[in-house]
Amino acid sequence: MESLDKEAAVQHWNKQLEGLQRFDFLFPENRERDMVTPRTGLRRTAKYTRSPKSTVSYDTIANVAWMLVLANQSKQDDIFFATMRSCRQMSFPGVDAIVGFCMSMVPVRRRLEADTHMTELLKSFQDSTVAGIPYEPFGPIALQRHFGHKRFLQSVILPNPPKPESFGATTTARDESGQEVWMRSAEDKFTQISTPWGLYIMLTPKSDGTLDLWARFDKHFLSTDRVETLLEQYAAMIETLASEEAKDLKVGDVCPHVVKSKPTTNGHLTNGDSHNGDTQAETLGGLLRSSPDKETAVIIPGDKELTLSYAQLHELIEQLQEGFAALGLKAGSAVSIALPNSLELIVAFLAATWQRGIAAPLNPTYKQDEFEFYIDDLGSNIVLIPRQAYEKEGPAVKAARAYEACIAECYWDGKKVVLDVKEKGRLADAEQQEMLTAEKEDVALVLHTSGTTGRPKAVSSGAMLQRRHLLT
Repeated sequence: MESLDKEAAVQHWNKQLEGLQRFDFLFPENRERDMVTPRTGLRRTAKYTRSPKSTVSYDTIANVAWMLVLANQSKQDDIFFATMRSCRQMSFPGVDAIVGFCMSMVPVRRRLEADTHMTELLKSFQDSTVAGIPYEPFGPIALQRHFGHKRFLQSVILPNPPKPESFGATTTARDESGQEVWMRSAEDKFTQISTPWGLYIMLTPKSDGTLDLWARFDKHFLSTDRVETLLEQYAAMIETLASEEAKDLKVGDVCPHVVKSKPTTNGHLTNGDSHNGDTQAETLGGLLRSSPDKETAVIIPGDKELTLSYAQLHELIEQLQEGFAALGLKAGSAVSIALPNSLELIVAFLAATWQRGIAAPLNPTYKQDEFEFYIDDLGSNIVLIPRQAYEKEGPAVKAARAYEACIAECYWDGKKVVLDVKEKGRLADAEQQEMLTAEKEDVALVLHTSGTTGRPKAVSSGAMLQRRHLLT
């Protein structure tokens, strides 16, 4: 490696990564875990018969297909992941005699545009791959410098060469001293490796015209069902790009959310919607993510004024949304928020709607019968109350318990908005949910008004607002 130009290589990758801020296209960032253990495995077979007229490699098809899957998963058009490359070109003594992995993680970053022809995208990716070959050994260094941590490695793909029939067998030989040695495929031993990525996909072409997709993942971040869906989408995308059909496609045909000719700044997986220049965000999440990370988003007055940037607010909302998902909140779940005007009220409202729930702010000074009416009327799954309110057995607690709603204290502890569940109620047997993505037609907010009878109503004379209404 000493014979290679390290600084030129890092500059090459820096140019590729310029402006990239987000990397979490598959699951929310977890700052407590740089290293994960992808021990769970899944397999899927894809048809892989490349068009005779195709001039792009299998490696190119594998990478671009994963890029498009990530774009559809995240509803973003500035996509990043890592791919594995052989580093045999490194000129140090004995490199040609090394047995086993000699790999480097190489950044893949593309800004997608809807009107780009698929053949153009494939060719440009292949050209950039070839141009980057001399710099591949230094990809990890550039990534580490750019992000400052290893959490960026959410997904890594490894396109393998064709799989020989003897791949799974044990190979034996003798070294120069006569000592017997043996080897087996790395695939068989991969479960013993601790890695910094949450999802690893190995692709291997087989002689029967199929492609073996072998995924290992950390269930802390991705469920088995989610990975099965990802593999299905990946297999289908590979089949599309390898077929004659690809020459007639544009990026917008397979990624409908991508807009024309205006690449956006890199966005985020959860609750993402495109926000490009003149393209209006369709949800509050999209509007929030389109704002400059370092600009002030919230100022909370008090003895010690609290100021949060958009990036900090975004992180707090995601943390609470993750708590809601863990409790089992689904799309359409009503969240009654009996909190005073505060940071936790803001975060709870947004986290509930990002999980596709219906936020229902309630006056914390209501009487028990008033709380009971609202909780019953909406079928609230959870009632949020202030810190230490549970032990006081106030009206909100008694009303929530009467209708078997989950009861949780929600408060700011100086670092995050805490969700302290006191009683799970009807959510006791609920299954943990994925973190969902808000849609513009979802009902986001319900406010009750009295109407002509003096009896509070939520539908006929109340306000039931969709996410798109909150932006107008």
